[in-house]
Amino acid sequence: MPTELLSNSTHEACSFGWIHSDRASALQTQPTLPDPKRRRTTSINLSMQNAEDLFNRGLEFKNVNDYKSAIDAFNSAIQLQWSFTAAYIEAGNCASLLRDFNLALKFYSSAIETDPVSPVPYYNIGLTFLDLQNQADAIKWFQETLRIDPQYRAAYIHLAQQHAAARHDRLAIRLLIKAAYVPPYMAAPLVAAGKLYYQSTFELQAIRCFERAVRIDAWNGDAYFQLGFAEWRKGDFARATRSLSFAVNADPNNKLAATLLRRAYERLTPKQQQVDAIQESLFNDSVLSAA
Repeated sequence: MPTELLSNSTHEACSFGWIHSDRASALQTQPTLPDPKRRRTTSINLSMQNAEDLFNRGLEFKNVNDYKSAIDAFNSAIQLQWSFTAAYIEAGNCASLLRDFNLALKFYSSAIETDPVSPVPYYNIGLTFLDLQNQADAIKWFQETLRIDPQYRAAYIHLAQQHAAARHDRLAIRLLIKAAYVPPYMAAPLVAAGKLYYQSTFELQAIRCFERAVRIDAWNGDAYFQLGFAEWRKGDFARATRSLSFAVNADPNNKLAATLLRRAYERLTPKQQQVDAIQESLFNDSVLSAA
């Protein structure tokens, strides 16, 4: 799946786009940009007011997918302010979008030199190594991201993906649960953890994960569907009916949820069906009052 790069100002994936004990083994040589006097002259007018103007110009080029011009603008900003961490990061992002991963690594590494406590360049180096199909180094850089910032949700999720792919399910589950409880809490990692539990035949633990997910996000249709499906397989049709009903209300296009809901409902006793109808009515009333 394609990776998403981060900008300097946020820990969440933006729409555009660790450290080794021995850094040289990952990057071969310590990557630094050339001396400003030796850099290629760009077409950007260096008489602009300041480095911030050039940086903003680079963002404008980036927003229209002119990544080469964006890199020129970010480089010009760096010439005026060599410690401009955000410019290194955005230049690295643009280089990655151009599939020039070696250049991207150089920019991100320079960002670390100027601001060693910012987790963003560490995380983006991890993503770059994933693009280079180097999972081992990617894992190390995601781990380093978490050393810098233990609340970096995206790093937990990428680590979990790598460990799940290697069939290290228990470790992946622990990482996903940690990701879920980074403020603000998120249901999706718990749903993913529940699926891994279910694949490993730990049905009770899976159900608990799905239950925790719907407590975080009462409108998460996937969480309710997974919970209802697990309850249906367990033979608890009363609970499955309730969960699948929530799933269908949250996502009316989920035809499998609707089919399972109908089958679960058919297996209820008449008294259970009556109770379910009351609960459904109360749920609809609550939805209308909240609208």
